[in-house]
Amino acid sequence: MESLLSILEKTTIFFQKYKVPNARLDAELMLAHVLKCNRMQLYLDFERPVLEEALEKLRPMMKRRAQREPLQYILGEVDFRGIELKVDSRALIPRPETEELVDWILEDHSSQSVNSILDLGTGTGAIPCALAAEFKAAEILAVDYSADALSLARENVESLGLNDRIQLLRSDWFSDVEGEFDVVVSNPPYLSDEEYDDTAPELLRYEPRMALTSGKSGLEAIERIISQSSDHLKTDGSLYLETGINQNEAIVEIVNRLGGLTVQFRKDLAGKDRFCRIRNSSNRN
Repeated sequence: MESLLSILEKTTIFFQKYKVPNARLDAELMLAHVLKCNRMQLYLDFERPVLEEALEKLRPMMKRRAQREPLQYILGEVDFRGIELKVDSRALIPRPETEELVDWILEDHSSQSVNSILDLGTGTGAIPCALAAEFKAAEILAVDYSADALSLARENVESLGLNDRIQLLRSDWFSDVEGEFDVVVSNPPYLSDEEYDDTAPELLRYEPRMALTSGKSGLEAIERIISQSSDHLKTDGSLYLETGINQNEAIVEIVNRLGGLTVQFRKDLAGKDRFCRIRNSSNRN
Protein backbone atom coordinates (compact mmCIF):
# COMPACT_ATOMS: atom_id res chain seq x y z
CA MET A 1 0.00 0.00 0.00
CA GLU A 2 1.16 3.50 -0.81
CA SER A 3 1.59 6.16 1.82
CA LEU A 4 -0.66 9.14 2.25
CA LEU A 5 2.15 11.46 1.11
CA SER A 6 2.73 9.43 -2.05
CA ILE A 7 -0.97 9.51 -2.96
CA LEU A 8 -1.12 13.23 -2.25
CA GLU A 9 1.86 13.97 -4.48
CA LYS A 10 0.53 11.83 -7.33
CA THR A 11 -2.88 13.44 -7.10
CA THR A 12 -1.29 16.91 -7.22
CA ILE A 13 0.75 16.01 -10.32
CA PHE A 14 -2.37 14.58 -11.97
CA PHE A 15 -4.30 17.80 -11.34
CA GLN A 16 -1.41 19.93 -12.60
CA LYS A 17 -1.42 17.93 -15.84
CA TYR A 18 -5.02 19.03 -16.42
CA LYS A 19 -4.32 22.63 -15.33
CA VAL A 20 -6.53 22.42 -12.27
CA PRO A 21 -6.10 25.63 -10.21
CA ASN A 22 -4.74 25.16 -6.68
CA ALA A 23 -3.79 21.58 -7.50
CA ARG A 24 -2.09 20.82 -4.18
CA LEU A 25 -4.85 22.35 -2.08
CA ASP A 26 -7.57 20.51 -4.00
CA ALA A 27 -5.66 17.25 -3.63
CA GLU A 28 -5.41 17.79 0.13
CA LEU A 29 -9.08 18.67 0.52
CA MET A 30 -10.19 15.73 -1.58
CA LEU A 31 -8.00 13.24 0.24
CA ALA A 32 -9.04 14.61 3.63
CA HIS A 33 -12.68 14.20 2.59
CA VAL A 34 -12.16 10.58 1.56
CA LEU A 35 -10.25 9.76 4.76
CA LYS A 36 -12.74 11.70 6.92
CA CYS A 37 -10.11 13.90 8.51
CA ASN A 38 -8.91 17.50 8.23
CA ARG A 39 -5.89 18.87 6.35
CA MET A 40 -3.80 19.20 9.50
CA GLN A 41 -4.27 15.49 10.19
CA LEU A 42 -2.87 14.74 6.74
CA TYR A 43 0.36 16.54 7.60
CA LEU A 44 0.63 14.73 10.91
CA ASP A 45 0.26 11.30 9.34
CA PHE A 46 2.08 11.36 5.97
CA GLU A 47 3.39 7.80 6.36
CA ARG A 48 -0.07 6.35 6.92
CA PRO A 49 -0.89 3.67 4.34
CA VAL A 50 -3.94 4.42 2.20
CA LEU A 51 -6.28 1.47 1.84
CA GLU A 52 -7.60 0.40 -1.56
CA GLU A 53 -11.12 1.14 -0.33
CA ALA A 54 -10.20 4.80 0.01
CA LEU A 55 -8.49 4.86 -3.39
CA GLU A 56 -11.63 3.46 -5.02
CA LYS A 57 -13.51 6.50 -3.71
CA LEU A 58 -10.74 8.91 -4.63
CA ARG A 59 -10.19 7.93 -8.28
CA PRO A 60 -13.61 8.93 -9.69
CA MET A 61 -13.43 12.18 -7.73
CA MET A 62 -10.02 12.92 -9.26
CA LYS A 63 -11.42 12.29 -12.74
CA ARG A 64 -14.30 14.69 -12.15
CA ARG A 65 -11.93 17.41 -10.91
CA ALA A 66 -9.62 16.87 -13.90
CA GLN A 67 -12.65 17.60 -16.08
CA ARG A 68 -12.84 20.89 -14.13
CA GLU A 69 -16.00 20.11 -12.21
CA PRO A 70 -15.94 22.40 -9.15
CA LEU A 71 -14.42 20.81 -6.07
CA GLN A 72 -17.42 21.85 -3.97
CA TYR A 73 -19.79 19.87 -6.19
CA ILE A 74 -17.53 16.83 -5.94
CA LEU A 75 -17.33 17.04 -2.15
CA GLY A 76 -21.02 17.91 -1.99
CA GLU A 77 -20.66 20.55 0.69
CA VAL A 78 -19.35 24.01 1.47
CA ASP A 79 -18.82 26.02 4.63
CA PHE A 80 -20.57 29.40 4.69
CA ARG A 81 -19.90 31.47 7.81
CA GLY A 82 -19.53 28.31 9.86
CA ILE A 83 -22.65 26.66 8.43
CA GLU A 84 -22.26 23.46 6.43
CA LEU A 85 -24.40 23.57 3.30
CA LYS A 86 -25.14 20.91 0.73
CA VAL A 87 -24.13 22.03 -2.77
CA ASP A 88 -24.61 20.55 -6.22
CA SER A 89 -25.26 21.68 -9.77
CA ARG A 90 -28.80 22.85 -8.94
CA ALA A 91 -27.44 26.16 -7.64
CA LEU A 92 -24.48 28.50 -7.64
CA ILE A 93 -21.71 27.67 -5.16
CA PRO A 94 -21.68 30.23 -2.30
CA ARG A 95 -18.54 32.36 -2.40
CA PRO A 96 -16.52 33.97 0.40
CA GLU A 97 -17.40 37.40 -1.02
CA THR A 98 -21.06 36.74 -0.25
CA GLU A 99 -20.09 36.17 3.38
CA GLU A 100 -18.85 39.77 3.33
CA LEU A 101 -22.29 40.90 2.14
CA VAL A 102 -23.85 39.16 5.14
CA ASP A 103 -21.23 40.80 7.38
CA TRP A 104 -22.30 44.25 6.16
CA ILE A 105 -25.91 43.54 7.10
CA LEU A 106 -24.80 42.43 10.56
CA GLU A 107 -22.73 45.59 11.00
CA ASP A 108 -25.73 47.76 10.20
CA HIS A 109 -28.33 46.05 12.36
CA SER A 110 -28.53 44.76 15.90
CA SER A 111 -29.94 41.29 16.42
CA GLN A 112 -33.25 42.72 17.67
CA SER A 113 -33.69 45.51 15.10
CA VAL A 114 -34.72 43.36 12.12
CA ASN A 115 -38.14 41.72 12.01
CA SER A 116 -38.38 40.79 8.35
CA ILE A 117 -35.84 39.74 5.70
CA LEU A 118 -36.22 38.91 2.01
CA ASP A 119 -33.53 37.06 0.06
CA LEU A 120 -33.90 37.24 -3.72
CA GLY A 121 -32.33 34.45 -5.79
CA THR A 122 -31.55 32.32 -2.77
CA GLY A 123 -29.78 29.45 -4.56
CA THR A 124 -28.50 27.08 -1.87
CA GLY A 125 -30.18 29.15 0.84
CA ALA A 126 -26.80 30.28 2.17
CA ILE A 127 -27.75 33.90 2.91
CA PRO A 128 -31.06 33.28 4.74
CA CYS A 129 -29.58 30.39 6.72
CA ALA A 130 -26.68 32.59 7.83
CA LEU A 131 -28.99 35.49 8.71
CA ALA A 132 -31.38 33.21 10.59
CA ALA A 133 -28.50 32.30 12.90
CA GLU A 134 -28.02 35.98 13.78
CA PHE A 135 -31.52 37.48 13.65
CA LYS A 136 -33.39 35.03 15.87
CA ALA A 137 -36.68 36.95 15.85
CA ALA A 138 -36.83 37.80 12.15
CA GLU A 139 -39.26 36.28 9.69
CA ILE A 140 -37.30 35.33 6.58
CA LEU A 141 -38.58 34.80 3.04
CA ALA A 142 -36.24 33.24 0.48
CA VAL A 143 -37.22 33.19 -3.19
CA ASP A 144 -35.80 31.79 -6.39
CA TYR A 145 -37.19 31.32 -9.88
CA SER A 146 -35.39 28.00 -10.29
CA ALA A 147 -37.38 25.07 -8.92
CA ASP A 148 -34.14 23.08 -8.76
CA ALA A 149 -32.43 25.72 -6.65
CA LEU A 150 -35.43 25.92 -4.33
CA SER A 151 -35.36 22.17 -3.80
CA LEU A 152 -31.70 22.39 -2.77
CA ALA A 153 -32.40 25.38 -0.50
CA ARG A 154 -35.21 23.41 1.12
CA GLU A 155 -32.85 20.52 1.86
CA ASN A 156 -30.42 22.90 3.56
CA VAL A 157 -33.14 24.68 5.52
CA GLU A 158 -34.49 21.36 6.76
CA SER A 159 -31.07 19.93 7.62
CA LEU A 160 -30.33 23.01 9.74
CA GLY A 161 -33.70 22.84 11.49
CA LEU A 162 -34.83 26.20 10.15
CA ASN A 163 -38.17 25.17 8.67
CA ASP A 164 -40.09 27.40 11.06
CA ARG A 165 -37.78 30.35 10.46
CA ILE A 166 -37.39 30.45 6.68
CA GLN A 167 -40.22 30.39 4.16
CA LEU A 168 -39.37 29.40 0.58
CA LEU A 169 -41.22 30.76 -2.43
CA ARG A 170 -40.84 30.38 -6.17
CA SER A 171 -40.88 33.83 -7.70
CA ASP A 172 -39.32 35.74 -10.57
CA TRP A 173 -37.61 38.27 -8.29
CA PHE A 174 -40.41 40.34 -6.68
CA SER A 175 -43.20 39.04 -8.94
CA ASP A 176 -44.99 36.89 -6.34
CA VAL A 177 -43.65 38.61 -3.23
CA GLU A 178 -46.05 40.49 -0.98
CA GLY A 179 -45.37 42.88 1.84
CA GLU A 180 -42.53 45.11 3.00
CA PHE A 181 -39.25 44.16 4.65
CA ASP A 182 -36.62 45.69 6.89
CA VAL A 183 -33.87 44.08 4.83
CA VAL A 184 -33.85 42.85 1.23
CA VAL A 185 -30.68 41.11 0.09
CA SER A 186 -29.59 39.53 -3.17
CA ASN A 187 -26.59 38.08 -4.93
CA PRO A 188 -28.08 38.36 -8.42
CA PRO A 189 -26.50 37.36 -11.73
CA TYR A 190 -24.25 40.29 -12.64
CA LEU A 191 -21.76 39.08 -15.24
CA SER A 192 -22.14 40.49 -18.75
CA ASP A 193 -22.42 37.95 -21.55
CA GLU A 194 -18.85 38.81 -22.54
CA GLU A 195 -17.57 38.30 -19.00
CA TYR A 196 -19.46 35.02 -18.72
CA ASP A 197 -17.94 33.65 -21.92
CA ASP A 198 -14.49 34.44 -20.53
CA THR A 199 -14.95 32.70 -17.15
CA ALA A 200 -13.21 29.55 -15.94
CA PRO A 201 -14.36 26.12 -17.16
CA GLU A 202 -15.77 25.37 -13.69
CA LEU A 203 -18.39 28.08 -14.18
CA LEU A 204 -19.00 27.65 -17.90
CA ARG A 205 -19.49 23.89 -17.81
CA TYR A 206 -21.10 23.26 -14.46
CA GLU A 207 -22.66 26.17 -12.58
CA PRO A 208 -26.13 27.34 -13.69
CA ARG A 209 -25.87 30.13 -16.25
CA MET A 210 -29.00 31.90 -15.03
CA ALA A 211 -27.31 32.44 -11.66
CA LEU A 212 -24.31 34.13 -13.27
CA THR A 213 -25.56 36.34 -16.09
CA SER A 214 -28.89 38.01 -16.81
CA GLY A 215 -28.08 39.43 -20.23
CA LYS A 216 -25.72 41.43 -22.38
CA SER A 217 -24.78 44.12 -19.87
CA GLY A 218 -24.98 42.10 -16.66
CA LEU A 219 -27.16 44.85 -15.17
CA GLU A 220 -30.53 43.49 -16.23
CA ALA A 221 -31.38 41.71 -12.98
CA ILE A 222 -29.82 44.42 -10.84
CA GLU A 223 -31.87 47.17 -12.49
CA ARG A 224 -35.06 45.15 -12.13
CA ILE A 225 -34.41 44.49 -8.44
CA ILE A 226 -33.57 48.10 -7.63
CA SER A 227 -36.50 49.51 -9.60
CA GLN A 228 -39.01 47.33 -7.72
CA SER A 229 -37.36 47.45 -4.30
CA SER A 230 -39.02 50.59 -2.96
CA ASP A 231 -42.42 48.83 -3.10
CA HIS A 232 -41.10 46.13 -0.78
CA LEU A 233 -38.85 48.09 1.60
CA LYS A 234 -40.15 49.61 4.79
CA THR A 235 -39.36 53.27 5.27
CA ASP A 236 -35.61 53.38 6.03
CA GLY A 237 -35.35 49.75 4.96
CA SER A 238 -32.25 48.67 3.04
CA LEU A 239 -31.48 46.63 -0.06
CA TYR A 240 -28.07 44.93 -0.06
CA LEU A 241 -26.64 43.72 -3.37
CA GLU A 242 -23.55 41.88 -4.47
CA THR A 243 -22.52 43.43 -7.78
CA GLY A 244 -19.90 43.18 -10.50
CA ILE A 245 -16.88 45.39 -10.84
CA ASN A 246 -17.31 48.57 -12.91
CA GLN A 247 -21.07 48.70 -12.26
CA ASN A 248 -21.14 51.46 -9.65
CA GLU A 249 -21.70 54.31 -12.09
CA ALA A 250 -24.60 52.53 -13.79
CA ILE A 251 -26.18 51.74 -10.40
CA VAL A 252 -25.95 55.40 -9.37
CA GLU A 253 -27.79 56.33 -12.57
CA ILE A 254 -30.54 53.81 -11.85
CA VAL A 255 -30.96 55.05 -8.27
CA ASN A 256 -31.00 58.71 -9.29
CA ARG A 257 -33.55 58.05 -12.00
CA LEU A 258 -35.92 56.35 -9.58
CA GLY A 259 -35.69 58.88 -6.75
CA GLY A 260 -36.44 58.26 -3.09
CA LEU A 261 -33.39 56.00 -2.73
CA THR A 262 -29.83 56.54 -1.56
CA VAL A 263 -26.87 54.32 -2.39
CA GLN A 264 -23.54 53.48 -0.78
CA PHE A 265 -20.83 51.19 -2.14
CA ARG A 266 -18.30 48.92 -0.48
CA LYS A 267 -15.26 47.05 -1.76
CA ASP A 268 -14.53 43.42 -0.95
CA LEU A 269 -11.44 42.31 0.96
CA ALA A 270 -9.53 42.13 -2.33
CA GLY A 271 -10.21 45.85 -2.92
CA LYS A 272 -12.70 45.28 -5.76
CA ASP A 273 -16.04 47.08 -6.07
CA ARG A 274 -18.42 44.36 -4.96
CA PHE A 275 -21.39 45.52 -2.87
CA CYS A 276 -23.94 48.27 -2.59
CA ARG A 277 -26.53 49.24 -0.01
CA ILE A 278 -29.61 51.08 -1.21
CA ARG A 279 -31.85 52.68 1.37
CA ASN A 280 -35.48 53.62 0.98
CA SER A 281 -35.46 57.22 2.16
CA SER A 282 -39.00 58.02 1.01
CA ASN A 283 -41.81 58.24 3.53
CA ARG A 284 -45.01 56.75 2.19
CA ASN A 285 -47.01 57.35 5.36
